Amino acid sequence: MAFAVHSDDDDDLLSFSLNPTSKFHTLSIPQIAADEAICTTKKSGIVVFPCGAGKTALFIREATRKAHKCRNVLVLSYESQGVLQTTDVVLEETDVGRDHLCCYTAEKRTDPNDFACFMVATYSMFAGADSSQSTDTRRVSEFVFTKTEWDLVVLDECQHAPADTFREVVEKLKPKAKRILGFTGTLCRSQLGAGAEERIKDGEITRERATEEYFAFIGPVLFRRSCADLEATGDIAKLHLKRIETPALSHEAYFCRAHTLTEGVTRLYLAGMHPCKLDALWRILHMHQQRGDQGMIFVDHLVHAAVLKTFLGDRCEVLAGSDMEDMARSTSAVSNRELVKRFNAGTLDVLVATPVGESSLDTYSNKFKFIVVFDAHGGAAAASQRLGRAARTARVVRGEHESDKALTERQRKHQKVGYYYELVTPLTEEWQAADKRREQFQAEGYEIPTIKYDVFMSIMETATFPPFPCASEDAQIRLLHRIVTHQDRQAAETAGRKAARSVRDSHRDAIRQCKRKEAGSPNPLFKQRHAQEARRLKKAKQDVQAQATAERGKAILEHRAPEEARKLFDLLLISPKRLRELGLAY
Repeated sequence: MAFAVHSDDDDDLLSFSLNPTSKFHTLSIPQIAADEAICTTKKSGIVVFPCGAGKTALFIREATRKAHKCRNVLVLSYESQGVLQTTDVVLEETDVGRDHLCCYTAEKRTDPNDFACFMVATYSMFAGADSSQSTDTRRVSEFVFTKTEWDLVVLDECQHAPADTFREVVEKLKPKAKRILGFTGTLCRSQLGAGAEERIKDGEITRERATEEYFAFIGPVLFRRSCADLEATGDIAKLHLKRIETPALSHEAYFCRAHTLTEGVTRLYLAGMHPCKLDALWRILHMHQQRGDQGMIFVDHLVHAAVLKTFLGDRCEVLAGSDMEDMARSTSAVSNRELVKRFNAGTLDVLVATPVGESSLDTYSNKFKFIVVFDAHGGAAAASQRLGRAARTARVVRGEHESDKALTERQRKHQKVGYYYELVTPLTEEWQAADKRREQFQAEGYEIPTIKYDVFMSIMETATFPPFPCASEDAQIRLLHRIVTHQDRQAAETAGRKAARSVRDSHRDAIRQCKRKEAGSPNPLFKQRHAQEARRLKKAKQDVQAQATAERGKAILEHRAPEEARKLFDLLLISPKRLRELGLAY
């Protein structure tokens, strides 16, 4: 949309404002401090504010501040999920109409408004060479980088901005932006460059200062609060952190030997998932389930997410960026958003999040009280983001004439208590990654003690849990097979889905044929017979689904395991006969 006539007198009409009923008119004590820091300067810069503390309110307020008369605002998010959440908030809390709101991701694209535009997009939509972009994206890129003078550019989750392709986007925006503000829950990168790391090691500079220098292309840090700061005042949940050692024990002989006999990504998969770790997870989940808590599990690999979905049942769903084996639905930012809504509504107990699915998770259920980092290869930045997911606590509204001290005391009284667990396999890549995360937690003001597996299990022995589904040797062989054949399993799953779809399609076509015959038959007796047959076929839908499931399993079983997996089973003395008895391909 474009206005036919525009003049300077229209500025007030074309700038954006908060709705009179917006919840963003009322801020917490830390938000007020951050808001004042943003207002006291017109410089570009960075706001470090923990997840769950209300960063979105801060940049929405800045974009709608009447004194600024912002007519063109650009918000860049790391993932499509964040774009969709921000557009929802903008529509709910501001007077920005759909004619002026431009959502631009790989999945959803609306045209920008020429004279007043609130655009929300992913960094990646404008990253990379122009030659690789579509015609529409090149046209919108010209609007973003050449034609538009931006009153405000917001870099949400700006810890990702230093990536080469994203930084290029930021640098191209600088000449066209009056102000650029970066927002993040944690200002850190796993690597700051060899020179900076040497200076830190030699004591010439602190890591915090080196990090600020690394992000200086955005601007200085305008405001910073740590998780521990806000926890002390009750503005976020009180968090308890634990690292639990989950070794592949000797009684898990198949997994111990398989880990030593494999290499590369398969070895990584086996370190990340084995019965000992699953048992610890099982007990943690059921302990919290008995308390009525909801939780999230973070994994780095799709195979682990797929196993956990099967393992945990219907009240568990997976947030991912691509389709996974054994998943009936396709995954997208839109479908992920619907799952988050179900979680917030309390109809899901657990969300399993992959790295692609975990960003920009607007989880606000007050029953969400625990996080488990299951497949723990992620770095420091990811750890802080994950920690923040459980940090959001119910907002306590200031009473009339209530002092800051009284409000803080009341907040602490109603403060949510949250739990963060890391399940780490010793003497693997997970252990080194966990040590790096510990450094970041310490910088945030947290300690994360390590609990030995036998100590953890002795504590858990006092509680009663459902039988662990992976305790038997048969179950462990099935799990091992699932992991070591993952690379080739997608092909088997495709064949299985095709076989199942063929059964369902034949049933649907038979019903349609009966209906066509019914409609086209001039004989009342034949018309009645065709109608009866259509009804009979419809009633058989459950049997047809069972047949489709059986055909899918048969097709998967007929698909041979990859050569590497067959050699491993031979070395482990797991015979082809036993695999077939368990319904597994060889």
